[in-house]
Amino acid sequence: MEQPAAPFEEKAVKVEIQRIGTVNRLTFTYKTPVDAALFSRGGALWMVFDDAMPIDLGPLQAGLAGIARRIEPISVNGAQALRIEMADPLLASLDADGTYWVVTIGDMVARPTRPLPVMRSVRPDGRAALDIPYDGAGRAIEVVDPAAGDRIVVVTGKGDPRGLIKPQSFTDVEALSSAYGLAFVPRVDDLEVQVRQGSGVAVERPAGLNISLSFPSRDTGFDAGGDGQALATGGFDLAAAAVPPAEFWPTRKALQLDISAAQDIEGRAAAWRRLIALYMAEGLGPEAEAALDVLGSLRPEEAENVDFKLQMAGAKVLSHKPAEALSLLADEDLEASPEAAVWRTIAAEDNRNHAEARRSQPRGETVIGAFPKTLQNRFLLASARAAVGVNDFGAAVSAIRQIDRAGLDRNDALAVDILNARMADANARAVDALSLLNRVVLQGDGAEAAEATLRLVRIQHREGILTVPQAIDRLEGLAASWRGDEIELQALRLLAQLSVENGDWRRGFEAMRTANLVNADSDTTRLISNEMSAAFAALYLDGKAAEMEPLKALALYYDFKELTPIGHRGDEMVRKLADRLVDVDLLDQAAALLQHQVDHRLKGAARAQVAADLAMVQLLDRRPDRALAVLGRTRQAQLPASIERQRRLVEAKALADTGKTDLALEMVGSLSGIDADRLVADTLWSAARYQKAGEQFERLLAARWSDAVPLTDIEQVEVLKTAISYALAPDPIGLDRLRGKFAAKMATSPKAAIFDAVTGPIDVSGHEFRVIAANIAAIDTMRAFLADYRSQFVDRGPADGPEVMPAAPEPAPAPAPANVSDAPEAAAPGEAVGQG
Repeated sequence: MEQPAAPFEEKAVKVEIQRIGTVNRLTFTYKTPVDAALFSRGGALWMVFDDAMPIDLGPLQAGLAGIARRIEPISVNGAQALRIEMADPLLASLDADGTYWVVTIGDMVARPTRPLPVMRSVRPDGRAALDIPYDGAGRAIEVVDPAAGDRIVVVTGKGDPRGLIKPQSFTDVEALSSAYGLAFVPRVDDLEVQVRQGSGVAVERPAGLNISLSFPSRDTGFDAGGDGQALATGGFDLAAAAVPPAEFWPTRKALQLDISAAQDIEGRAAAWRRLIALYMAEGLGPEAEAALDVLGSLRPEEAENVDFKLQMAGAKVLSHKPAEALSLLADEDLEASPEAAVWRTIAAEDNRNHAEARRSQPRGETVIGAFPKTLQNRFLLASARAAVGVNDFGAAVSAIRQIDRAGLDRNDALAVDILNARMADANARAVDALSLLNRVVLQGDGAEAAEATLRLVRIQHREGILTVPQAIDRLEGLAASWRGDEIELQALRLLAQLSVENGDWRRGFEAMRTANLVNADSDTTRLISNEMSAAFAALYLDGKAAEMEPLKALALYYDFKELTPIGHRGDEMVRKLADRLVDVDLLDQAAALLQHQVDHRLKGAARAQVAADLAMVQLLDRRPDRALAVLGRTRQAQLPASIERQRRLVEAKALADTGKTDLALEMVGSLSGIDADRLVADTLWSAARYQKAGEQFERLLAARWSDAVPLTDIEQVEVLKTAISYALAPDPIGLDRLRGKFAAKMATSPKAAIFDAVTGPIDVSGHEFRVIAANIAAIDTMRAFLADYRSQFVDRGPADGPEVMPAAPEPAPAPAPANVSDAPEAAAPGEAVGQG
């Protein structure tokens, strides 16, 4: 007969390892309830389980690879201990999950430890002792530390995580920092650690402990010194220092009387410390800050103490001076302090530094239980804000759920509503968000109401509930009524964006300027500046300024020219604005813009190119001498071919306009193209060299007489100039040839009668011919030259081709060229051309 299989008995406690982000979760799968402890000493993490079954180290060694240098199991007195040497300091917590124990190791704690107070006491026989009121204490287990060779007395426990947040050192014993349970290192052989059910843990010696008993009662919340360490912030047990509202004024008055009654500096200093603890516990930052200043003057050496700096940092946080608080908390001695992390979290979030707040929050979470409820709520609210700021809504909800709503004042309760509204909006629940924000606006009257108004306008505009002008109107009211902080900056940013969207560029740029006055160092202000710089560039580069009146466009540029982009885009923007001004004959203003670019902003080829633009404006303003001067000042040996060609055409035109015909013809002689050929023709015409001018104009017209396309206005003028040139040469054969070619096309043009007059029998010295010739010369062909110049050199932007052309050579005899594309205006025979 087959025997039934024996039940399976595990020989080791299995450990399950799970890594979630940067947090390692270790689950010790005990089958029955077991007491445990978790503490640290000298860079090592200790876990003690009050059960004799060994622990399976395999998963631990694999799961903690890279985090732990060494894992040592220790069996002692019916219990199992693990000593884990950490590669780097990390936060750790221990919590029960049924019969399982869960240890988390990483940069955050799963569940904060509530601190246990270490209380000095005197036994009836006069012996000094330490008592720790720990209701969940299990038993005291003694274990030897293999690294130090001394013994550690560990008190295991159960229930919620309770421990000593900070190590405390006494003459006879050292109490180690623990996340769960207690751990003591005896410094004398006869030290006893006893667990007394119902009353906690007692640390005693037969003859009594050597500890100082001259300290204020626990009700004051202050440890005056001696062998103990601070239980909370820099020497203050703030949770113990807090009093009910009805007791605040009597307590304050009593402490002030203690200060007055003190006989010496030490007594006054001790009384001031108790008053400071009261102020900080009640959230009275300015009062605490002033009292700390007095204490610092009484005890200057104390002002250099790390605890004093921590107290002052906390007071500045409570005084809403986050930048000053963060400066104090940057002390390297406070870098690893959990209490400092509490204040750092709040200060960083008050300073809108979500990342810094998030970094400090896990360490602060380990001691927040030692703070009064009001400060716990403020810490949790800061944690929730930081989480929402980086879209970690899970962490935000977790923090909000831990807030004691009964202890919130009205403003903090409204702040929670705003956070819930932000999360609702992020989850596409705009109706819920609007409902919460409306409630805040109706119930609040301070910063919360202002922030809710801003977020309400943003959502209503996005959802189409408010038009752009309506949203702008509400934002104007908010910006006028709420001043000086991040809310105003956010309102100004939205106002600037909507103003630009609405075409009110000036209001948008003014909002940016106001933000710089409020806080030039704010990230929001920098965002506004970047956005408005982009809008300013788009206004002038993308043609939007063309919809504005030219003088308004110029005035807007001058009022906000600090927004001009750096580099090529900024230079191109100025060129386009100057071109727009030329269109409306604001030549002085256009010249001033370009002159500034040439004198102060540009170098190299870009400077040479814009100098050609400036010279062109001077030509339009009938100042060819100034055009030659600016070209001469900006001459370079090697330039890209397109820029050198641009400059030669302008310089040749300026030479022609100053009567230096031969130099002008030499300058343009090496250039080919219709623009160069037309410049040659106009130069010859203005110099009264009529035979050559007529031939050049006729070459320009080429075969236009034979195609079906009507002549342009410029071409009609060139036909008439050709006829007048042949008449004045005189060249009757050329005149007959011209009449034969263009009579049919000119007969259908507006200038048909003039063509018939100048190509028919007429006395070139007579009054009628002179009037016609003067009228033809008066036609403004400089505008045609400008139009072709723009199409060649302005509209297509800066040339950046590799071809390089040498600077203009010294004038030398050269044949007249053949082709052209830009036409300066004609002049009456014998007069200069292009003076307009």
